[in-house]
Amino acid sequence: MTPDDAWGLTPAEAEVGRKRIAGLRYEGPFTPVSLQETIEAPSNTGGFNWGGLSYDPARDIIVGAVNRFAAIVKLYPRDSAPSSVGGLVFIGATRDNHVRAFDIETGRLLWKALLPAGAQATPMTYESSGTQYVVISAGGHGKLGATLGDYVMAFSLPRGRK
Repeated sequence: MTPDDAWGLTPAEAEVGRKRIAGLRYEGPFTPVSLQETIEAPSNTGGFNWGGLSYDPARDIIVGAVNRFAAIVKLYPRDSAPSSVGGLVFIGATRDNHVRAFDIETGRLLWKALLPAGAQATPMTYESSGTQYVVISAGGHGKLGATLGDYVMAFSLPRGRK
């Protein structure tokens, strides 16, 4: 990726993208991650994903939806890693409608919440304005017998719990 690959809905947005890309490391599609911010294209969300593939035997072609996102990646030395939630593990990939938090050192269950649908997804966490959030898609899984739905649930951790 080069700054010329940037785009936006307006010329001003495209210019912001060009400036951002210009400040990132990129040495081709197999650029290894480093301590410097690196643009990864395609990123780990690229290629075929959830949508699956369709095969047309008459034309001998496969058709599928492709993600072509770039991502910014960076390694952090252990002693300077960003603060995280370093002692909790969140798990939702179970056969019931709960998301859970475990102590990473002991494996002890610290918290669980009942969701309106099955939690057969991977939770993610992020911080905004000093508050840590955990978000999970609750859509269920028919073959597992979990409740079906179409939800995205967010929980916040008490301030200071990082």
